[in-house]
Amino acid sequence: MYDIAVALSVVLSFGLYEGFGLLTGGMVFDSPEHEKAWILRTAANACKDALRAAHRRCVGLEAVAEAAAPEPPDSAVLDAVMALPEKYREAVYLYYYEGYSVREVAALLGRSEAAVSAHLSRGRKSLRQTLGGEFYEQRV
Repeated sequence: MYDIAVALSVVLSFGLYEGFGLLTGGMVFDSPEHEKAWILRTAANACKDALRAAHRRCVGLEAVAEAAAPEPPDSAVLDAVMALPEKYREAVYLYYYEGYSVREVAALLGRSEAAVSAHLSRGRKSLRQTLGGEFYEQRV
C-alpha cells in the first residue's frame, strides 16, 4: 500500500506542478480554498482509481490452483444432448444447462424465438426416443 501512495504522490506532484493547466482544463480558481479543494478531490479520485485497479490485477497461478473447476456432470442425459444435431443441441444446452430463456437463446444464436422453441421441442422429442422412459421428465 505504501508503494501505491508513493507512486500517486509522485504522479500528482508532477501533474500539479508541470501540467497544472492540462489537469485543470484551463480552469481558473475563485480562491486559494477552491484550489485546495480541487487538489484534494483530484488526489482522492486518483487514490480511488488506484484501489479499483488493484482489484483487477492478475493473480498468481498458486491462487488459481486453490479454486478448482467444477467437475463436468457425468450423465447419460448430457451425453444424449451432445449427440443431438447441432441446432437442437445448442438450443437444448443453452436453455436447460445454462439457464437462458428462449428469447436469450434466440438472440445468442441469431434465430427467431419460434425457431428456438421448435428446436427445443424437436430436441426433447429426440431425447425422449433416444433415452426412453428411464430419463423422461428428469430435471437437469
